Amino acid sequence: MVGMWKLILVIFLAATSFSASYGQSIETDASSRLEHGKGLLDAGKTDEAVEVFNQVMETGSTTLALYYRGMAFSVKGWQGLAIKDYTEAIKQDPGQAVYYARRGISRLSLGDVSEAILDLNKALELEPSSSSVMSFRSRALMMSGRPNQALDDINRAIQINPSNSGFFKLRGDILTSTGNYDKAVNDYDRAIQINPGFAAAFNNRGIALAHINKVKEAVDDLNAAMDLASSRSGNVRGSGFPTTPW
Repeated sequence: MVGMWKLILVIFLAATSFSASYGQSIETDASSRLEHGKGLLDAGKTDEAVEVFNQVMETGSTTLALYYRGMAFSVKGWQGLAIKDYTEAIKQDPGQAVYYARRGISRLSLGDVSEAILDLNKALELEPSSSSVMSFRSRALMMSGRPNQALDDINRAIQINPSNSGFFKLRGDILTSTGNYDKAVNDYDRAIQINPGFAAAFNNRGIALAHINKVKEAVDDLNAAMDLASSRSGNVRGSGFPTTPW
């Protein structure tokens, strides 16, 4: 009888060991697949990335896979699907600022400005020093007709990260929207100084220059913008906070 109990104990321990090692194997495989999917996403292979994230979710590791699949959908322009994935990721892990930020950006892309601002508010509540989220909220506030609040956000973002050309371009856009064309030109100058290949900054500086009757300089800028845009290569998407709202 004692021998029988020993045999049962051996079988139980063997089964427990197998179960633990099998679980670790699944977890390792999911992590490996997730990294592979992120690599595909960064390379612009969104369809393949979505397939990999689907496979990861089949293993039960869903939260990060949902987030990254949402990013892939967003890159493809499928903002509604992206929002669904970000929302589910938030339900599973509500403490991640980047989930709210990405959902807010997708909502902003759809023109749902008020909901976007709520998401970006939450992201900044969780990550108060994120200059990139400040810049996106600044864009949203400008779109909602609140230029002074938009300027407050982008000024803070520039204080935190004064080497981001996109922040100066955005402040130039806000100043242009309020008729402060000379100040806007100064900001576009700074954006182009930081990033000489910034087509949108050339374009918008050209528009501002036209408003102050500097026609030749405006035409030169608009031509430069078209040349740069025609030679522009695709941008690699990072997996954390996006850097600029344009």
